[in-house]
Amino acid sequence: MKHTVMKRVFAVLLMVGMMVSCFAMASALDLTSLVPRGSNPPTTQPEEPTTTSNGTVGDAIKDIFIPSAPDQVVEAFGAADEAYAKDHEYCFAVNTSQNIVIAYQQDEDGVFSKPVKAFICSCGKSETPTKKGLFRTSDRYNWRKLNGGVYGQYATRITGQYLFHSVPYEKQDPSTLETAEYNKLGQNASAGCIRLTVHDAKWIKNRCPEGTLVYIYGTRRQVDQEPLPGRHPRIHLRRYRHPRAACQTGRAEDRPEQPERRLGPDRSESREPLESINKNHQKRIEMEKAASGETAFFHVCVCL
Repeated sequence: MKHTVMKRVFAVLLMVGMMVSCFAMASALDLTSLVPRGSNPPTTQPEEPTTTSNGTVGDAIKDIFIPSAPDQVVEAFGAADEAYAKDHEYCFAVNTSQNIVIAYQQDEDGVFSKPVKAFICSCGKSETPTKKGLFRTSDRYNWRKLNGGVYGQYATRITGQYLFHSVPYEKQDPSTLETAEYNKLGQNASAGCIRLTVHDAKWIKNRCPEGTLVYIYGTRRQVDQEPLPGRHPRIHLRRYRHPRAACQTGRAEDRPEQPERRLGPDRSESREPLESINKNHQKRIEMEKAASGETAFFHVCVCL
C-alpha cells in the first residue's frame, strides 16, 4: 500500500517538474534571432473592407437597420432652404396608408432626410380621406373643437380644416377620452385630421412653429417600409367607468344603495337611534344659549 502511494506522488512531482522546465525554456527562447540581421520584422497588411454593389458591408448593414427616407419625401423636403432651416428644426411626413407620422431633421448634406422620431396615428377614412400634398403649418391650440361636437388636445393646423390633434374627448376634460377611438390608432378612422396620442400631439405642437413643412402622401402597398420600424407601438385601452358615473346619469335604478352611517364623538358608528341624537343635539343648543345669556347678564351687572 505504501509503495503504491509513493509511486503516485513521484509521478505527480515528475509531471510538475516537466511543466516548469517547459515554461522556463519558452520564456528564455529569443524568437527575434530567427529574423535576419538588417531586416525589419514582417508586418501584417490591413485587410481591405468587403464591398458590395452599393458600398461597404457597414453601409449595407446601416441601410438595413436605419432605412433612409423615401425618395418622394426627400424630393418634397427639397423646398426647405437655408432660411427655413434657421427657424425650423423638423419636417414632418405622414403616410396615410400605414398611419405613421415621421419627424425628419437635416443630414450631413443639409437635406431633411434623417428620420429621428416616428408616431402611430389615425388618418382619414376612405369616405373622409386626408388631403395629400405639401403644406405649411399655421395655428396651434391647446384645445380645439372638432366635427361632431368633440374636442382635440394640442392641435396644430396643417391646412384648412386638417390638423394634427389628439384622440377626441367628449369635453375639454382629460378624463373624457374616447377610448374606443384611441384603440383605433394605426387604422384609418378620422374625418380627415391626423389623430395622435396626447403625448405625441403635444410633442409635435411644441416643435411646429408657423411654416413647418408637412408632407402627406400614401403608398400603394402596405408592405413598403418606413424609417424607424417598431418605434410606434400600439397600446390598447380598456373602457373605464367611474363608480360614481351611475349617480351622474340621474337614473335612480342605477344608483347604488348606501346604508346610512352615523358617527359618534369618537368617529365610530353610533348605535343610538336618530331621534335620540336629534334630542340630545337640541338640548345642547339650549344649554349653550342659556350659558351665553347668563354670561351676558353677568357682564351687564359688572358694568353697572
